[in-house]
Amino acid sequence: FFVNTGLNLSFESKIKRKFLIPYFGIELGGLFQRAFSSMHFTPVAGIQLLSTKKVIWSVQGGYLYTTKRFDEYSGYSYSSTLNILLWND
Repeated sequence: FFVNTGLNLSFESKIKRKFLIPYFGIELGGLFQRAFSSMHFTPVAGIQLLSTKKVIWSVQGGYLYTTKRFDEYSGYSYSSTLNILLWND
């Protein structure tokens, strides 16, 4: 079981474009199995490939650091996320 929460911040302010927006951040959480559990943190960097009022599509990568059994469970992490926004101003 993998639990995760995080914070992403943009490199830029007052962005006008709707694509290729870089960001950085950190994720914190835990890894839980029957015989093993550990907290982790992951520094990340990513790009919002598309960012509109209805859709945000991003890709990111980072390195997951565990607090226990570092050599076995730490490693690179990659993800892609598609957010569909149902409500907006």
